[in-house]
Amino acid sequence: MKQMIRTAAAVCLTLLFLTAAAGAKQAQEKKSTPVDFQKITAHYLQWTTRPSFPESVPFAYYPVYAMRALGKKLPGKTRTTIVKFLKSCQKPDGGFVNEPKNAPASNLIYTYYALQALDLLGQQGAIDRGKALGYVLSLQDPKGGFKLSTDAKEKASLAGTFYGVRSLALLRKLDAVDKQKTAAFIASCKEKGKGYSLNPGKFSSPQATFMAVHTLDLLGLMTGEISRDVKNYLHDTRYAGHVTDKYYSLPSMQDMSYVLRTLRELKAMEVADLSKAADFVNSLYIDENGGFGPEPGYGTTPPSTYYAIVCLVQLGKFPDPLK
Repeated sequence: MKQMIRTAAAVCLTLLFLTAAAGAKQAQEKKSTPVDFQKITAHYLQWTTRPSFPESVPFAYYPVYAMRALGKKLPGKTRTTIVKFLKSCQKPDGGFVNEPKNAPASNLIYTYYALQALDLLGQQGAIDRGKALGYVLSLQDPKGGFKLSTDAKEKASLAGTFYGVRSLALLRKLDAVDKQKTAAFIASCKEKGKGYSLNPGKFSSPQATFMAVHTLDLLGLMTGEISRDVKNYLHDTRYAGHVTDKYYSLPSMQDMSYVLRTLRELKAMEVADLSKAADFVNSLYIDENGGFGPEPGYGTTPPSTYYAIVCLVQLGKFPDPLK
């Protein structure tokens, strides 16, 4: 029985490897596919006309960011719909839920996305900012990190700290952060000589590394040592274009966006082979509808199209809406 289980596991791993290799090969073969920016714009405009739009706070944010990056304006009716929806997602505690009907409790992730969308729309006063500030501050841990929610089981994490500090920046209250304690908490999530993990003691990831670098930079606490370690770590990831190793998983648009955002934050874009990065992004473009897939071989999704536009912004194709 044990031998059968081991054999089955080996077969599964082999199939996963072959799938990943095929996906990577497909990405290389499609690298010359031209991206039609007019189709991307039409894709977003069509998406916002669905009766269910916006289904969630992030789904409200994605087109706001994307259309700003593409240099287009959302129709007035769409802007009104988004603002109304975001207002309905703010709860009495000041935080925001993912959507107003079924979400049980506020969460810092949705609070950040709501604040960021309203900021880009110039509608900061549409919600109760005082209550939002109180909610964000209530999640600050005595050791300097932030929790994602008020759940008693929730612990401070690097993700919570990123969304907390970024939310306070949007609320013009960065002075409420104990910078040294927050920097110490972020340091506890660093893998020695490499990048950062979402929780202490774990392995580095592109997402966590971006969150740490952006938060430290926002607080004016970046150091040369951190910058050096992070650049070396990112140089050795599959997304910088220098590694030829084979993997058991597919590369993702989301991770590519975090690598490029981190390098842009560090003013170190030379660390990556930007031509290969652009080829990868272009390879996931779906010409049939103007969107992007999350990984090789997958169809269009709203989040992956958003992350693709983030990548294109970092690659200099469009201005950064968040600057």
